Amino acid sequence: MSTEEWRQKKIRQRGRFTVLQRLDYPVKLRRQRNRAWEFYEEMLSRDRSAHVSVGGLDSIIPEIYGKIEKTDNGELYTTGAQRTGCSMCGFGIHLEERPHRFDKLRERNEKEWEFWMYRCCTDPETEEKFGWGRVLDYIGVEWEDVPPRQMTLKDYMK
Repeated sequence: MSTEEWRQKKIRQRGRFTVLQRLDYPVKLRRQRNRAWEFYEEMLSRDRSAHVSVGGLDSIIPEIYGKIEKTDNGELYTTGAQRTGCSMCGFGIHLEERPHRFDKLRERNEKEWEFWMYRCCTDPETEEKFGWGRVLDYIGVEWEDVPPRQMTLKDYMK
C-alpha cells in the first residue's frame, strides 16, 4: 500500500467514525447491542467465552468468569465470578454462600489458599503466623472444611 493509499484509507475511516459518533444515543445503543450479540454468537460457535463491552468487542475472557449467559429480560451475565480483584480480599465474604471466593481459591491454587489462610501475617509479639482463617473464624464464616461439590471427570482420573 502506498503512502497516498494509506492516507485515503485513514480519511475514509475517520469520516466513518465521525458519522458513527454523531448518531443519536438510542441508535448507538441498538447498534452496540446487535454487534455484541453477533460477537457473542460467533464465540459460542467456536465454543469460546467472550467479553463484550459497551465500546465494542474486546477479547476472550478469563476462565474464572465462566460463560456469558442471557437472562429472560435480555441482560448478559457471567456464570462464574461476577467481579474479581485481589485474590485475598475478604470484603463482603460474610454475605456469600458456599462455595465462597476462598473455597474457589482453594480449588484453583491450594498453595496460595494455604498461604492466605494460615501464614500471611505474623504477630509482632509472639511471632506466630496467622492468616484470613483467624478473621473468618471471628466473623463466623466457615472455611476449613471443603464444601461438597459434584465430582468431575478430572477428579476421577486422579
